[in-house]
Formats: sequence, structure tokens, C-alpha cells
Amino acid sequence: RGKITLLPRAHRMIGKMLFDPERKVIMDWSGKAGCTIGTMMFFRHMGLLDEAREHHPWVHNYRGEVFYERYPVTVNDLLSRKNTLIKVVRNPYTRVISSLQNKVRALGKNWRILDVLKLKSIEEITFRQFVSFLESTDLRVKCDIHYQEQVQDYELLNLRHPIICRLENLAEDIAWVNQRYGFDFDLEGLTSDHHAKVNQKWKGFAADVPWSEFAEGVPEYGNFYDAELRTRVSRLYQGDIEAYQYTFPWSENL
Repeated sequence: RGKITLLPRAHRMIGKMLFDPERKVIMDWSGKAGCTIGTMMFFRHMGLLDEAREHHPWVHNYRGEVFYERYPVTVNDLLSRKNTLIKVVRNPYTRVISSLQNKVRALGKNWRILDVLKLKSIEEITFRQFVSFLESTDLRVKCDIHYQEQVQDYELLNLRHPIICRLENLAEDIAWVNQRYGFDFDLEGLTSDHHAKVNQKWKGFAADVPWSEFAEGVPEYGNFYDAELRTRVSRLYQGDIEAYQYTFPWSENL
């Protein structure tokens, strides 16, 4: 896994955590792991959701332009046992496909992917090619947060053990957190309009199909895997799979 250097990574991680100093709760999150829903939930919890939406319809603008300046998180805040630490995570096997969808939507911001894969357009990319690109990338450091490994140094070094809320069971996990710690997190009515439309009519194997073919919606995520790709993604995100005890969510008989 290579050498872990705590402080540079810790300072960068701190910058994207959400902190409510009054209720003493911190939420850590990762790109493409329910970050928009989680952010809206946290802002609502603090009474800031309307303000965030008035600032910009895309709540992440408020997060980056206003919230972090107003509620910075220090290393001491992260490590303090006085603060409850929650982390929202997602199954790496589904997240990696959502990560690719995010990059396709980004269009002009994918020069490195295009350069590595020798593509003229990001819409030419296939899932198998994207996995090849990820294999050429350090997913621990200096990497796009939308496909960066979710597990962080403070977890690997056992400095804090966050309460894990899995995106796949977020409502149930958040309800447990509310009951256990007396919070009032509320997911009701919160939606994100940038989720990929699912093409349930697609029945074939999708891993080698150019993304431009999915104009009517992305196939079910299980259609992107064969045995080889399952193994390769398992290796890429072994840290996440082990840390959050995820398994392959589809048939084992590929």
C-alpha cells in the first residue's frame, strides 16, 4: 500500500469534512458516496439548508465558498472524543461505475483520462478502459475525489473509528445514529438530480460498450462486471472493501 504520511493527508481530509461545533458532530464523506444527499442532510440539521440553496442551487457551492470558512475542522477537532464522527460510505463495486458516469458528465475536465487512454472524447470510454486508467492512478493521494479510495489515514492508523453509515442503508443507519446520540438528522424529501438514469431494458454485457451508447440511461451496474473486472476492482479498492466490510453485491457466479 506504500508509505502512509499522516499530516499532509490529514490536513487535506479535514478540508472536506462537515462540522457542527454546537452539537459536536463531524461528518466525513467521499465523492460518489451520497455526498450531495449527506451534505443537504447535514445542512438541514444545522438549519442552514435554505441558506445554502439561496446561495446556489448546487449545495456544494455553499459548502466550498461559505461553510468551510465559517466552520473549519482542525486535526484536534477530528481526534477529539468530545465530537461524534460519522462517515458515509458506499460499496466500491457500484461507486466506481458512478465515478465513471461523473467523469463523462464533466466533459472538458478529463484531459488526464483522455491522455492515458489515448481517447479523443470521454464519451468513447468503456468501463473496462476506465478500470485500466484507475490502475495507472494512485487512488490514495493527489487523485480526483470521485474515484479516490474512501478509507482515510486516520482510520488506517486507528486514530479514530467513525460511525459508518452505508449509503445502501442510509435511512436505517441515520435513524440508529439519531436514536443512539440524540441527533435529529432528517433525510425526508432530500433528492439529488444528478444521479444516472437507469436503463432497465438493457440486458447485455456493458463493460466494453462506449459510454455514448448509454444516452437512454446507464444499464444496471451488475451488467458491467465479469470475473476479470470484479478481481481488478477488488484489488483497486481493497482498502475500502476491507475497512467497511463490503462484498460483491451481485451473483458470485460470473
